[in-house]
Amino acid sequence: MSQLNSTESEVAGNSPSIAAMAAELRAIDAAFSKAYECDSDEISDHLNDCRWELRARIAEMQSKSWADIAIKSSIFEAEATRDGEFECHAPGSARDLARSIAADVLALSGARVDA
Repeated sequence: MSQLNSTESEVAGNSPSIAAMAAELRAIDAAFSKAYECDSDEISDHLNDCRWELRARIAEMQSKSWADIAIKSSIFEAEATRDGEFECHAPGSARDLARSIAADVLALSGARVDA
């Protein structure tokens, strides 16, 4: 059986886990670093787009466990290092990930918040 990336898995009718998507993000981050070091703009631009898409998809997913929240938190920390002022509002940004984590914590803890 061939290994599917998260996009192919969704098309096949499976919902990828946050852990699987985070592993894919780590692989893309590693490839991005290599492409950046080699000064390959076309490849690094493509990989950067993939990073943003994956982070956005992870932020959209509801955590099913505290382990999922821990994974999202580590992704948030990496992005917050790049955007320490939280200036970016795009899907997959540190701000977006923080919002997602907060919602997940409330959901998993059973807290109800009346807006």
